This record gives sequence, C-alpha cells and structure tokens, in this order.
Amino acid sequence: MTHKILKNGNKYDKIEYKLEEEIKSVFIKYYKDIISNKSFWIDIENKFKTKNYKDSIGDGFLLVWENPTTPLLYLVEIELEKHKETHILPQLGDFISFTKRATTEEKNKIQKRIYSEIQKDKDIFTQIRSDTGREVHELINESVDELKIMLVIDRMDPELFTGLLQIEKAMNNDIRKIEISKFVISTTEEIISYIDNEEMEERTETEDSPGNMENNKYTEKYHTDDKLDNIVELYNKFRESVKNRVTIVPTKNSIGFFKESKMIFSCVILKKSIVFYSKAVFNEIIPNTKTISLRDMRNIGHLTNHLPTGIVIKESSQIDELVNYFNSVYEKY
Repeated sequence: MTHKILKNGNKYDKIEYKLEEEIKSVFIKYYKDIISNKSFWIDIENKFKTKNYKDSIGDGFLLVWENPTTPLLYLVEIELEKHKETHILPQLGDFISFTKRATTEEKNKIQKRIYSEIQKDKDIFTQIRSDTGREVHELINESVDELKIMLVIDRMDPELFTGLLQIEKAMNNDIRKIEISKFVISTTEEIISYIDNEEMEERTETEDSPGNMENNKYTEKYHTDDKLDNIVELYNKFRESVKNRVTIVPTKNSIGFFKESKMIFSCVILKKSIVFYSKAVFNEIIPNTKTISLRDMRNIGHLTNHLPTGIVIKESSQIDELVNYFNSVYEKY
C-alpha cells in the first residue's frame, strides 16, 4: 500500500526515511512551522558526558519562548520507527531520569551551551529580548529547570505508543510526540505532514467546563510531584483559601479553578515559582498592592484555556494579596 497526497490535481509520493539524518534535516528545516516561530534549535554534535548518564542527551535542544512567563526547553530525540521500541524506550527512560535528577553542575553546563549558541546568532538573541522583554540568560535558566522531552519520529507503531504511555505513567512525565512525513512530486516540490500530540491534547482542554475534564487522568499530585517544598506550600496555601468556592480540575498542562461551569483562574506549577492565570482582562481589576504584578497574556500562547492575565508567585508573602485579587475576579465573574 502506498500513501500519496493529492493537491491541485498533482500526486505527491511519500518518502520513506532511510537514515535518522534525513528526518532530522526535515525537522530542522520546518520546526518553526511545526512548533512555533518563536523557537530556536541547538544541535548537539557531541553527547554531553555526565556522571550518571554518559549518553543521556539526545539530538538537540529546542527552546520555545511563545509564553515568556513559562519558556520551554525540549531535549529532542529523533528516531525512525524501524529502530523498534526496544531501542527507543530505554533511551527515553534515561532522558526522563536525567531531567529529574540532573545536578546543578549538569544544568549549568546545558545553560552555558544554549546561551553560547544563541549569542552566535545576533538576530535570534535580539528577537528573544524583543519578544519576551526579558534577559536571554534568565529565560534559559528558567527553561532548563523545567526541561522536557520531545520525540520526533516518522511513524508511531502500536507497541511503541503503548510503551511510551507506560513510561509516562511510571515516571510521571509526559513526552511530546511528533510524527513527520514527507511527500514529493519533484526534487523541488514537497509537502510535510505531521501529527503533534500536544496540539491534539490542547484542543481537548479548551472546552470551558469542568464536566469535560473531571474524568481525566491528571491529579494535583501530578503537578506537585518533584517540586520544591516551598512551592508546594504556596500552592496549598492558595488552594485552602479558595477550595470551598470553586471546583478544582487538574489537566495535563495546568490546574483550573471553576466557578460553576466557568474557569476563572488557573495555574502552572514550576520548579521555582507558580504562574497563575486570571479570567479578568489585564488591568480590568487592579490589585491594591505592590507584592503582585499582572502581565498581559492576550497575545501570548499558553496552555491554560488562554486566560488573559498572568501573575508569577514566588513568595509566601504574595499569597494573601493573590487571594484578594482572586476574590475580586470571583465576584465579577
């Protein structure tokens, strides 16, 4: 059976990748279209050597700054289906272990490498500062703390898909999975087809109703595992203050706080902070305090039902004022 694409009366034939380098070159050529225009690929010519995982780093890093408040850094592994799950799954398990157990020294090594590569590209360096309003080294440091895994592959067979689900469940860590196919009609004309599981899951979380989410597999513990004790305490303190008035619904990317059927607040728990999101439009409700500040998120992509205002919380002293702000949002909506 052959797979073709028909476009404007022309038939495009699917190309079978023979080598990993072939699919890697396709991903590097089109990653800005597939992932985000606000992203940058850092290739790894030589494996990072660490005490615990001698070959624990994959093919490259992908930095994504669509949301300046929660920048993403992916450790990317590029594979072919023909290499089978017995080869692919152990590597991804090692990568997840690395993200969870990397020492400060190992993280610093990654930070320096990424910063060095971005410095070489003055246009990207300037774009990051312009897009985010932040210093590049600060953005990189935060993204390394939240290092994630991405698998790029030509095709996902059932055995590999099942194995990935088992690893994700056992290690409480999600892997972003992207399947890429290439179709050609000549040496100059090509069509790229891809499947991104994160885009699919994002669409399932956009229904603004707790009833659509309450049976999902994610829990609050899923979001607080592996986080620093003081960050978990911040979340629990806020939760205790609002829990009797809202329905709390954890999803893959965030925790939603619903008033009846309407999400009015959500949060993303990071290693060193919590980012809360509010239904109130930026500056529609202004906190009477200097301990918290609001960020306009209307033109920034994020996975929390696109609530328009963001608040970064790092200190216990900020919680009381955050709750006061929440109360104002609750009354309005």
